[in-house]
Amino acid sequence: MKRYKIYKGPFRAKEAVKQGWSWPAFLFTSIWALVKHLWVIGFCVIAASVALALAPEFLQMGGTEVDRLINIVGLIVAFVFGANGNSWREDNLLSRGFKYVGMVEAANVDEALSARIDDAAEPSQAVQSPAGVEPAIKDMGFTSGATTAPPNAGNRPTPNATERAAIPGETSAQ
Repeated sequence: MKRYKIYKGPFRAKEAVKQGWSWPAFLFTSIWALVKHLWVIGFCVIAASVALALAPEFLQMGGTEVDRLINIVGLIVAFVFGANGNSWREDNLLSRGFKYVGMVEAANVDEALSARIDDAAEPSQAVQSPAGVEPAIKDMGFTSGATTAPPNAGNRPTPNATERAAIPGETSAQ
């Protein structure tokens, strides 16, 4: 089973992004980026590939060393895409107005998209916390419910005795 983050976008669109390594991004770099609407990354890789391919011609260079260098750069780019592709996709979805709904474990993308996630739940509630986390948080003094603000939680400080005397209807206690 693989872990997928589910995002819900405008017009009820849903996207599932697998966590971890991205084989399609590794194998198809710029094509993958364009298909996933990562326009800037895709076109930059295409432009860099064309520049690397044409550089030996314009610089009067040649030989196997240049070919090896181009292949090494291509492999490095592929590994960077494989390692970071899914996180780039998540950032792109968020920038396009998608909202994180939750994380599910599924065998494939279709199963992940069909998994039921409570739309009203907060992202932290959509994923079940590991056993023992809630008691530990409560022991540290944090509560999971809504908290009320102290009576004087506004922007002004509590008035001292001199200031209270100046407030109509207030009497200073001595």
